[in-house]
This record gives sequence, structure tokens and C-alpha cells, in this order.
Amino acid sequence: MGVLGPVLQIAGIALGSEVISKLMEEMGHGGKVVFVKVISYVAGAYIALDYWWQGVRYVAHMFGVHI
Repeated sequence: MGVLGPVLQIAGIALGSEVISKLMEEMGHGGKVVFVKVISYVAGAYIALDYWWQGVRYVAHMFGVHI
């Protein structure tokens, strides 16, 4: 996916979370929306950490360090 890969993945998670939250509120499960938000934040953090770690490894390989 290139450079926009993580941005699109996180945007997809955010959009999906927002849609699910709105649907849950309309169905009367507003108290459970917090769990959807927490899961979406954790998923976004995992994607960000994964791409950050790939960037660290890339820079380390440029300097001859293999992690």
C-alpha cells in the first residue's frame, strides 16, 4: 500500500467505529458504545505501532544494524 497504507487503515477503522457507534445508539445500546471506541483505539494503536516499528527497522538497516 505504500505510504498511505496506515492512514487508510486507521481511517477505515475510525469510519467503521463511527458507523457502528451510531447504529448501536439508535438501537438503544448506547452504554456499550464505549467498548466499540476502546477497541477501535486499540486497533489504531496497533497499526500505528506496527508501522512505526517497521520504520525503525528500516532506519536501523540503513545504518547496518539488524534488529
